[in-house]
Amino acid sequence: MDYDLYQTEILEVAQSAANYRKWLARLTYPYLGDNPLEFGSGIGDYAKEWLQLGCRQLTVSEHSPTRITVLHDQFLNSPNVTVRQIDIEKITHSGSGYSSIVSLNVIEHLENDGAALRGALDALTPGGYFVAFTPAFPLLMSKFDKAVGHHRRYTKRTARALLEDNGFDIVKIKYVNSVGWFAWLLGMRILKITPRESLMLKIWDKIVIPAVSKFESWITPPFGQSILIVGQKSIKG
Repeated sequence: MDYDLYQTEILEVAQSAANYRKWLARLTYPYLGDNPLEFGSGIGDYAKEWLQLGCRQLTVSEHSPTRITVLHDQFLNSPNVTVRQIDIEKITHSGSGYSSIVSLNVIEHLENDGAALRGALDALTPGGYFVAFTPAFPLLMSKFDKAVGHHRRYTKRTARALLEDNGFDIVKIKYVNSVGWFAWLLGMRILKITPRESLMLKIWDKIVIPAVSKFESWITPPFGQSILIVGQKSIKG
C-alpha cells in the first residue's frame, strides 16, 4: 500500500470535520508561544486554525514530498509561515530554537517515538513545550489504524513514560473525546468501517463534537478516543 497517498486522502476527508479541527486547535493553541513548529503538518489545516486564533509566526513541516508540495502551495502568500521538510528524528534548528513543537496525530506513525522526542527536546528553547495529540487505548487499535501506518495507541501511563524517558517535565496528559471512544470501538474496531466524507460524519461534527467539547471543558473524562500530551523542556535547558 502507498501509505503517503492513502494518508493524504484521509487528511482530505478530515477537512469536512471543521468543528473537530477547531476544537483541537483551541486545545493546543495556549502552548504555541512566539515561534512554534508543527511537525507533520499534513495539508496545513491546523496551521490555518492557529493563524486565525492569533498565531503570528509559524513553521509548518512534512517529511512527505507530496505533502510538502501542498504546504508550499497553501502558504505561498503567507510571509509569516515558513515551510520546512523535516524528519523529526533528525531535526535540527537554527537561532534560539522553537518555543513549541506541536504534533497532531503524528507520533503514532513513528517507529521510534522516543527518537522524535529527543530531537524535539534539542530543537526547543528552554521552557518550550512539546505538544502531541494522538490516538488513545490499544484496545481501539483497528484495521484502519494499521492501514494508515499507526504503530501504537497511547495511554496516560505510556504517555508519561514517553515524556519522562526523553527528558521532558510533564505539564498535562489528558484523554479527549470520550464519546468518540465508543464510536471508534463500534465503527472502526468491530464493524471495520473506513472513514470517508459522508452525511454521518457531517452530522457527528456539527452536533456531537460541539456538545462533547463543551462537556469536556468542564469535566476531564477518564477515557477518550485520543490523548493530549504536553511536556516542557526544563528552563535550565
